[in-house]
Amino acid sequence: MRVAAGLSLVALALATTTAQAAPAGGGAGGQVGFDSSGASSSGSSSSSGGYQWPERVISGNAVSLQLPLQIAFLGYMPRVRIGLQYDYQLHLPHWVHIGIAALLDRGDFETFKLDTCGFGANPPSGSCQPGTVAGFDIWAGYAYKWYLKERPYLVPYVRGSLGGGWWRYPDVTASRLQSLQWSGTFSLRLGGGARLFLLDYLALGIDVALTIGFTQSLNIPLGGSEEKVTSFLLGMEILPLLLEYRF
Repeated sequence: MRVAAGLSLVALALATTTAQAAPAGGGAGGQVGFDSSGASSSGSSSSSGGYQWPERVISGNAVSLQLPLQIAFLGYMPRVRIGLQYDYQLHLPHWVHIGIAALLDRGDFETFKLDTCGFGANPPSGSCQPGTVAGFDIWAGYAYKWYLKERPYLVPYVRGSLGGGWWRYPDVTASRLQSLQWSGTFSLRLGGGARLFLLDYLALGIDVALTIGFTQSLNIPLGGSEEKVTSFLLGMEILPLLLEYRF
């Protein structure tokens, strides 16, 4: 009897020790990953109710779709801008990027900020009709992206880029839409924005940048010879709709 009682006490002690060492709930405690700047982060994988924001976001590479417009304060730029950008993480918050965009617009000589459409102050009836502008834009630059420890799913950043573009104006026909044939630009873009990650690899965002540079245009006045005109360019990229995918 004494031996049996002793064995029972030993078995009870071992069971108590095992129960204390097991994790609460009987499952994995949490997940560990890396935030957008490369710093480690951890948190419980279970939800306490409501929307579960990502506790980390993927780093390394990103592709973003950028919409939809830009405006010019001095000079002219096509207003619709549909771009695709690739970002690469150099180290922690330091990223570089390259991009390309389609430029589109529709307007007349007043849209292009010209004094006349080429017929002078009194154009014939039916002249100066609006037309379509189409072209492209390319750029490359650097971005610094912050890591917010309490909100790793929100990524603010500042950026600087160098870029150039080209677009063609509506054809100059009998209706004499305008005297400009095409324009090319070179500019510095300084700005910033933020990304809100709905998933660890997918985010919505907004971006605003100031554009400073110059435009060179081919101009053919009515009855005159062609000439190239260089002018100062000051404008702004306003991209209220961004979709970013990280991998």
